[in-house]
Amino acid sequence: MADAYNQATAARWMQAVLPATQAYLAALASALAAWSAAAAQAAAAHDDRIQAAQQTYAQRLQDLQSQAEDAWQVYASALLDAGCVSQDVPPQYVSWIDPDTATATIKQAIATGDVATLEFLLESNLLNADQAALARAGILDINAKLAAAAASAAEKAAFEKAYQVWVRQAAIEGKKSVERAIKSVTERLVEHQRKIAANPNSPAANHWRTKIRNWERQIRAAKKFLQDSTNSTAPPVPPSKHLSQPDR
Repeated sequence: MADAYNQATAARWMQAVLPATQAYLAALASALAAWSAAAAQAAAAHDDRIQAAQQTYAQRLQDLQSQAEDAWQVYASALLDAGCVSQDVPPQYVSWIDPDTATATIKQAIATGDVATLEFLLESNLLNADQAALARAGILDINAKLAAAAASAAEKAAFEKAYQVWVRQAAIEGKKSVERAIKSVTERLVEHQRKIAANPNSPAANHWRTKIRNWERQIRAAKKFLQDSTNSTAPPVPPSKHLSQPDR
């Protein structure tokens, strides 16, 4: 009699719990697979596709989490119907990424200067400590290179502007005026260097340093112009209507 009751109870248990358990596990597996696919897609995306991939991933994950919660409710109800007390604990979602794949993605993003992908991986909290450190170092390195490139471009533009000033001045006053200007600017440069050496903590020290850098650029541009004009027989460029004078 007891055996028959136990067998009947077990049958009810299997009939009620097994399908719910299978549905719950399938929903979690689907969520994990979708997350892995979305993460891989987002990591491989570039430029304006990053934001779209993130939005797609977030929406898909939200939908799958909702499905998993529904599966949990079915599972808990089945346990209750079978006479079992379920633990009132919500499902835990697993976040995981293949370490080898993540490291390769980080290195590729660093090599291509893809800051967006590195930031996405960091914000997703899917990286281990070493991978996160590598991604952060990559972002710093990329930003430093971008800043250096921007500074180099700005310096090149400023040098070209200074060069053209000397070209126009020579067209009006002759090359000797450029040679005299080099001497005058050099004297002012040395004067300010002495000011800084005598009073390095002066509130005006940074301003003096900026002027020194500008004068150094003017001197380099002037010397380059004199060298070019010596090696070329071409006449100097005619002055523009509004002549810019060098800072002396």
